Amino acid sequence: MILLLSDTVTPRLQYVAEFIFQENFGIEYYITTDKKNFEKSDAIKINYTEYHYQEGVINIKGSRLLFEKKIYKQNIEIFDEAGLAAFFANEKSEGNFTFDIFAAVFYLLSRYEEYLPHNKDQYGRYDHQQSLASTNGFLKIPLIDKWLELFAAHIQNKFPRFKIKENKFNFLPTYDVDIAFEWRHKGFIRNAGQLLRLLGQQDYKKISAAFKILEGKLKDPFDNFEFFRQLHEQLNVHPAYFFLVSTTGTKYDKNISPYKTEMKRLIQRLANKNDIGLHPSYFSSQNEKQLREEKFLLEEITETTIQKSRQHYLRFSLPATYRQLAGAGIKDEFSMGYGAVNGFRASYTNSFYWYDIEREEKTNLRLHPFCYMDSNVIFREKLTPKESFEELMYFYNTCKNVNGTFIIIMHNHLMGNNDLEWRNAYEEFLLKTNA
Repeated sequence: MILLLSDTVTPRLQYVAEFIFQENFGIEYYITTDKKNFEKSDAIKINYTEYHYQEGVINIKGSRLLFEKKIYKQNIEIFDEAGLAAFFANEKSEGNFTFDIFAAVFYLLSRYEEYLPHNKDQYGRYDHQQSLASTNGFLKIPLIDKWLELFAAHIQNKFPRFKIKENKFNFLPTYDVDIAFEWRHKGFIRNAGQLLRLLGQQDYKKISAAFKILEGKLKDPFDNFEFFRQLHEQLNVHPAYFFLVSTTGTKYDKNISPYKTEMKRLIQRLANKNDIGLHPSYFSSQNEKQLREEKFLLEEITETTIQKSRQHYLRFSLPATYRQLAGAGIKDEFSMGYGAVNGFRASYTNSFYWYDIEREEKTNLRLHPFCYMDSNVIFREKLTPKESFEELMYFYNTCKNVNGTFIIIMHNHLMGNNDLEWRNAYEEFLLKTNA
């Protein structure tokens, strides 16, 4: 057992202590303010006060962050610790851990900086370029996972009897079904508009292919669901699908109507063997009624209770969007990542409970961060399929090396180009990593 001494027990400290000791290390812990009992205890002892113990204790001088009740801009100075970025430094003396890992973990995990005044991108999202991870070069590193390895080694060096649970690597491919079909089941008006645009571009090859698809002579290029099914079954991979079921089309919400028989059948077929989640439409984050209606509709189609979701365009703001999702009955949220660059938005690979800083409470909404999305490499980084494969392998190996969870976001329609290079690169990745 770990005994943690603190002058005050706050919700922030309780949250991060539970995250580190219980969820990650799998070890019992207790926070005490009783100095005498702390000194008498034969537990593994961590002192989180101003007082410095000379021996038998690990000292971590607490910064103010976990003892505040409001949100303030923090004075953060990055330094190097064992080749990793760190902040909230401690004095280097015997028994000390080098930085306030409790406050540093809380800052990154809670997305503290996203509650501060910040710039938004063209879609109203937090701009990753102003994040601490981006400005200090650790966006592509699961920093919290690495810190926890250092911390566990430090404790074990001081207390050889200290043992932590063995975490296992997990891989979860997820698919956002924004546009289930390019031509089929869209209706005359939408297809006519699309054909007119192609005519204006003089893309006669694609026009010819479109007519063959509509006549049933060619497969719709966005319909990659059977390809996914066969590959998943072959490799024993268990994916999750997030469906956009908006009933009002906008320039951001382009899926076919969820009321169409073909769309219902697709959702039901995939729901039979896979996890299904909601992909709330673009403007639903500003309309709670719309969110609930979309969730209810997907539940009617699947005849299940929907508890998973991921925001369309990864469009969310803290704390409003997460409160809205939790209020609608969502338990597992998959939007924690960036829609412009791949990397670790919360600097962590595994799932964790969201902490609402404004209300100072740990919530029951569990966040599942992703670090790779295909649209980022295609539209933002403009990588080739080969380069995309290499980036996939980098993040796969990075997560595997810390026994984390590797969640990726793929889109069925982005694998629908004529030469199938992107689909082939993805297949190569799955075969290589799940053989």
